[in-house]
Amino acid sequence: MENLLVIYLLLITVTLATSQSVTDPTTFLRCIIRQGSNPPDFTSDVTYIPTNSSYTAVLRRRIPNLRFDKPTTPKPLAIVTASTWSHIGTALACARELSLHVRIRSGGHDFEGLSYTSTVPFFIIDMFSFKSVDVNLTEGTAWVDTGATIGELYHRISEKSNVLGFPAGLCTTLGVGGHFSGGGYGTMMRKYGLSVDNVVGSAIVDSNSNTYTDRVSMGEDRFWAVRGGGAASFGIVLGYKIRLVPVPQKVTVFSVRKTVGEGAVDLIMKWQSFASSTDRNLFVRLTLTLVNGTKPGEKAVLASFIGMYLGRSDKLLNVMNRSFPELKLKKTDCTEMRWIDSVLFWAGYPIGTPTSVLLNTTVTKKMFMKRKSDFVKRPISRTGLGLMLKKLVEVEKVEMNWNPYGGRMGEIPSSRTPFPHRAGNLFNIEYVIDWSEAGDDVEKNHLARAKEMYEFMTPYVSSNPREAYLNYRDLDIGSSVNSTYEEDFVRCFKNETNTSDKDLSDVVLPRTTVSFTTVLRAYIRNARFNTTSTPKPTVIIVPRVESHVQAAVICTKTLKFQLKIRSGGHDYDGLSYISSAVTFFVLDLSNFRNITVDLNDDGGSAWVQTGATLGELYYRIWEKSEIHAFPAGLCPTVGVGGHVSGGGYGHMIRKFGLTIDHVVDAKIVVANGEIHDRKMMGEDLFWAIRGGGGGSFGVVLGFKVKLVKVPKTVTVFRVDKFMDENALDLVYKWQFVAPRTDPGLFMRMLVSSATQNKTRTVRAKLRALYLGDANDVVLKMSEEFSELGLKKEDCKEMTWIQSLLWWMNHVEVDKVKPEILLERESDSAKFLKRKSDYVEKEMTKGELNRLFQKLATLDRTGLVLNPYGGNFNATATNETAFPHRNKLYKIQHSATWSDAGLEAERLYIDNLRTTYKIMTPFVSKNPRSSYLPYRDIDIGVNDHGVDSYRKGEIYGRKYFGDNFDRLVRVKTDVDPENFFRNEQSIPTLPPNKRR
Repeated sequence: MENLLVIYLLLITVTLATSQSVTDPTTFLRCIIRQGSNPPDFTSDVTYIPTNSSYTAVLRRRIPNLRFDKPTTPKPLAIVTASTWSHIGTALACARELSLHVRIRSGGHDFEGLSYTSTVPFFIIDMFSFKSVDVNLTEGTAWVDTGATIGELYHRISEKSNVLGFPAGLCTTLGVGGHFSGGGYGTMMRKYGLSVDNVVGSAIVDSNSNTYTDRVSMGEDRFWAVRGGGAASFGIVLGYKIRLVPVPQKVTVFSVRKTVGEGAVDLIMKWQSFASSTDRNLFVRLTLTLVNGTKPGEKAVLASFIGMYLGRSDKLLNVMNRSFPELKLKKTDCTEMRWIDSVLFWAGYPIGTPTSVLLNTTVTKKMFMKRKSDFVKRPISRTGLGLMLKKLVEVEKVEMNWNPYGGRMGEIPSSRTPFPHRAGNLFNIEYVIDWSEAGDDVEKNHLARAKEMYEFMTPYVSSNPREAYLNYRDLDIGSSVNSTYEEDFVRCFKNETNTSDKDLSDVVLPRTTVSFTTVLRAYIRNARFNTTSTPKPTVIIVPRVESHVQAAVICTKTLKFQLKIRSGGHDYDGLSYISSAVTFFVLDLSNFRNITVDLNDDGGSAWVQTGATLGELYYRIWEKSEIHAFPAGLCPTVGVGGHVSGGGYGHMIRKFGLTIDHVVDAKIVVANGEIHDRKMMGEDLFWAIRGGGGGSFGVVLGFKVKLVKVPKTVTVFRVDKFMDENALDLVYKWQFVAPRTDPGLFMRMLVSSATQNKTRTVRAKLRALYLGDANDVVLKMSEEFSELGLKKEDCKEMTWIQSLLWWMNHVEVDKVKPEILLERESDSAKFLKRKSDYVEKEMTKGELNRLFQKLATLDRTGLVLNPYGGNFNATATNETAFPHRNKLYKIQHSATWSDAGLEAERLYIDNLRTTYKIMTPFVSKNPRSSYLPYRDIDIGVNDHGVDSYRKGEIYGRKYFGDNFDRLVRVKTDVDPENFFRNEQSIPTLPPNKRR
């Protein structure tokens, strides 16, 4: 296939001939006149530019998808409605001369509008006038131009014969050019294969305007390529010679519809094994749509079994009664008709409609549309099917068409044509999303529903790769435009940094680099976002020096790319490294890990870069002193950047407050690429990045933190109780003691489902640190918390650095070296989901008991209760951006599992959401508060469109309370264009509310 590469490169050369393409339509028109052999022929009714009164009508006549028929849709410089081969050759000559992109349109049913839109200057060659159909009964063939519709093709065949047909699509206004070149499936594919399996000749114009009028002149490689490989990649196909196929005098069609309540699940289960293995004369499509249920406001899934048999109804009934008796097909369900009339049936016309309607090439009802596709290779389980039907009801907007394979489709080798989806496929899925209401928000909602359903189906469809049908164009799965983005970014980055190509290869990592996947996976701490279907960045930037960060900001902002910022990757919902944007970049700060400890600076301080981990910070402090420490989190692999900017709590919170309460300076790269310290950034921005999330305001490079002093000896202890060991009493009393006891004592309570003696139950696990010796804490607990039953032998005395190892579940801390804190454990993650709550009033025993009873039934689900109080409350709620000060305790709702797959994910996340719902009456209200570092997209997301502020306020009030208002003002001042953003970042003020 070497010739194919040459052809493709020639076509690309047409669009890249010069560095600057023309954008003036009149320049293109002058070129057409100069190049053409008959200039008036081009200007009268062939070439339309925007000043022509018919331009809009010609452009819109074959745009069935309203998503690409908006004022903002990029428009062509010209439309060439070619009617002769010379028209095409002349237009391509001007494309080469003016460096213009060419779009080729036949029927316009390209679901992503790629045949008539572009992001660069372009014109359209519209094949509408190439619509000749010549049927040769002697040969049993037909020549069909690519601008004809398949309806016109069917009609012309039926004019000559009622026993010949052609295996092609169901939508009669489809253009032959796109349909055939992508494969072309229809109701006779199980009998005769695809459209391309019955193509025997073709004619094509290549990128140099050379015309090849038959299969011999174009060569077998090119002929192979244009039958399923997308002809627009190789030239402009003028027409196809096709082999007609025999059809009986009568065919039989039927439609049987059943809801889930009427036994649809059993029928769908049987259809999966039946439809691809039955008589090849029979094609039964399964459609899944939503209808009104039996109760007001209820929705139900309707399964429609729509079929055609190439023969009479008595033979069909024999097949169905033998192979699919469960459908209970009756003769009254069946209608016998001519094959040409069945075309109308499948196209949705009433029985009896004249076949002349097939000559109507106009789409009668335009809609906003999106399509996606999948291939299924093994039957979906009953459990999976149940979940899928439930999901269809949940997403509401999506319908599905299941088209069976088998028969002839399984006999044709996958390499016979570029269309590879042959043997091994049970059926193809078409996801159908149509809507009529205009508006960006409406469109985003529908596209999100489509994506949600598509992602849900991941476990049930083909993988490695996840296959797709070319004719259902879907830009979600990738676009060659990324290569241009990468080149533009690299060029800008090199200009900003003077980095050599050799050094650049370690800093800027496009998807094609060998290390891309390794670097991406290294700091993905949630396995839910480490799958083949997870959106991947176009480029990862791994800066080594500050100027790299500055260049990353300047270049992504200049080129209008979204930039995600990642330090440790413990972002529970992956917002630091995934995005809904097609093109986004990740700034990975993992090499920004320098730590400088100065014990002589005002009692001890440290500068720590944001890519360092908490474990590394603790270790570097310990290297200098055993009595100095820092109040931060317990997980040593958490990155400093996200932890500190979100607040940062740990096991010394009651003694010393949050991490941010000890931040005294910072360095940040702001939206214009400058580096500011505390003095330069000002107190407003310094306030905002301490608890407001640094990713909303810039790229924080490092923090200067003030160290705290700890005693040489600290004490840790743990107490575990099951329900039959008074766990309920323990947790109840804990609520009164833990937030009010000595500030030096931190007692965390974990309440989770468990199994004891093969019985489902709940276990309460208390873990504690006391900044002092064991005798003191035992005495305190005997006075304040006798239910704990704490004895000295339950306690372990150790150094503060050893206590960190104990919290890491190292029991014999004397045998573990502190160097373990330096281990980053890259590319290691479990599947997890977290949510958070704040409790302001103690729960009663009855309320706790109801929680326990439900929790016992929920596998791998728990609540982590972290006490507040002590010195933590001494800081005002508005002193930093973190507002949740005067609370009893914080709850982390936790679900962690190791078994992969969306079924497991849905199960455990549903369990987590159940506990979250149960806790509703007992936690903070108006708003229901949440902790920012436990990112939770359930509470709201922001697409940063026209309604950005309103959407941001939903989650913003929960994370920041009244501090949200000041955060928005700061954001608007320092980043008015909202460059630094993610799905839960701080929004800017609406333009009409700015000063």
